[in-house]
Amino acid sequence: MICENLNISLFQMEPDDVAVNHGAHYTMGMSQHFPVHISTFLQKNKDDPAVKVSGFSSDSMPTPFILLAQDFFPKLRNHLLHRIQAALQKEAESRPKLANGMAPDTGFPLGLDHSANNFMFFKNESIYRHKVIRFNFTTYNMRRRTNIVNLGTSHCNIMLLADSADSSSLHHFLYAQVLGVYHANMIYTGPGMQDYEACSLNFLWVRWYEVDLGSSGWTNSTLHSVHFPLMCEDDSFGFVDPDDVLHGCHIVFFF
Repeated sequence: MICENLNISLFQMEPDDVAVNHGAHYTMGMSQHFPVHISTFLQKNKDDPAVKVSGFSSDSMPTPFILLAQDFFPKLRNHLLHRIQAALQKEAESRPKLANGMAPDTGFPLGLDHSANNFMFFKNESIYRHKVIRFNFTTYNMRRRTNIVNLGTSHCNIMLLADSADSSSLHHFLYAQVLGVYHANMIYTGPGMQDYEACSLNFLWVRWYEVDLGSSGWTNSTLHSVHFPLMCEDDSFGFVDPDDVLHGCHIVFFF
């Protein structure tokens, strides 16, 4: 599996020395001691079903490789692009109106799409790996608690709220196994850009679970059960903003 093919073992990585802030939704390190060079990572793991790299070409821009028929890099870039554009749009909408009552021209497009992918640059063509992320939450009796998601242990699963706009969803939560905790320093030069300064974005690389609605849950008087979808399916792997995570969850084997 992909976690075994990284440049450094999880057990060799020391957790980042980060002061725990119980007021924040989550805390994770910001050190850059464990960089992962993207092109090298993809080339080494081109046969891994979590990455799906089928070929490379030397004609490229801006990286030394063109990535053909693979999911990891486009999914990551689209995930970060959406977050950058959403932040820029929110900032543009919050600016005061001009004296004539018109909003200032920000140069930001009316719609969010992936046409600006070519304006996304990873500083040093790297992402930076961390071993631990801590999620803070409020319990039913109004106490603050912390879940530690540690990739080197069985405590590596998270839960999120399902998309309320998806009417086909019959379950209120999503579940995933965390494969990696990262941050990337992104430079965005597309519509709505402010400057050429790199911004740091945290993200989780996950493998999604599917909920077995037909054989578990309240109607069957059992706990909900989950399983991994086939790795060849397009939505088996993805990326998550840590801000969207509710907290960690404990998933046990069912025989």
